[in-house]
Amino acid sequence: MLTSSIEHDWRDGIWLVRLIGEFPGDGHVHLRRIIGKCLAEDPAGIVVDLAHLAPGVPASPIALATEQRRTARSGVSLVYVLEEAAAAELKATAAGRHLVLCTSIAAGRFLAALVTPHRWLHVALDQAPSSVADARARTAAACRDWGLPGLRESAQEIAAELVANAIRHTAGEVRLTVSLQGDLLRIRVYDHSPRLPIQPVTTATPAVAHTSGLEIVAQHANAWGARIFDGGKIVWATVRARTTVSVTRRRPPVAEVTEPDPAMIHVGGLKLDATGGRVWLDGRPLQLTTREFELLSYLMARAGTIVSRRELVAEIWRQPPDAGGRTLDVYLCWLRRKLGEDGRAPRYLHRVRGLGIRLSAPPE
Repeated sequence: MLTSSIEHDWRDGIWLVRLIGEFPGDGHVHLRRIIGKCLAEDPAGIVVDLAHLAPGVPASPIALATEQRRTARSGVSLVYVLEEAAAAELKATAAGRHLVLCTSIAAGRFLAALVTPHRWLHVALDQAPSSVADARARTAAACRDWGLPGLRESAQEIAAELVANAIRHTAGEVRLTVSLQGDLLRIRVYDHSPRLPIQPVTTATPAVAHTSGLEIVAQHANAWGARIFDGGKIVWATVRARTTVSVTRRRPPVAEVTEPDPAMIHVGGLKLDATGGRVWLDGRPLQLTTREFELLSYLMARAGTIVSRRELVAEIWRQPPDAGGRTLDVYLCWLRRKLGEDGRAPRYLHRVRGLGIRLSAPPE
């Protein structure tokens, strides 16, 4: 029997996955599921401890290589820890030749930080009113130190609003995490309340007055949303360095989160209700089939990230990764039509030759 666990190190953003027991024939499914769970939490890197797998039933080199390529596409490093003999055996295989392997967890953490350079800030905040100003200042300082002066205003406004919401409507410690991977700045705030925020209604014309709370986050971020996590929730937002959202006016940090509401995801003018199965484009509702909704939801949850065709076929259609390519093309074509675009002039759905599909907000 194969069991697994995840340990979060908030100091440097490196998650540790432990696999214990026998690696069965379908062990790649278990591995894929737990790596996917880690990626949903946006870590800086992942270390997978395989040293406690039962002898004689080694992990599949192909499965390990597949997950390493998958995390690399998301800008996250993945390092495997094995005993020396097992590592040498893996390295001797064709699939294992390019795996990042080491023989201790400490070395794995070091390599995870080295393989994919990243920047990481994690701050634990209390319920004091000064925590909002602290979040703003620490985020601004991170942007300055990381060479991102153009993102400073948007990032500090987002961080201040998310922390203000958490402090105003929940009790206990609030955790702010800011990370930079590639050109994508990720801002996340965790609190202990599982109540999801009410998402503001967005329109094609941004408001310039009387705007507060999460409306400010929506105007500054390229994409944002909320999800249940570890007994509480994470409200997250991303800002891309090349397409910083411009806001003409700074507003006071007023929060408006009170009652639970289905989690929603915003990417540009797209708004998706993940629970209610509804989608809007520039304030106009879209009529999607179930499969179209599943495809759009999967891509919006990974906005700005290239998702391989194999992953989409496996996750949406539950088919072998090498099957269903033509079906995917058909659904992408239908989805593009409903988004008012085509493959020659994409606004949201971009094909990256040889890699996959990336959903991202159109330039301002």
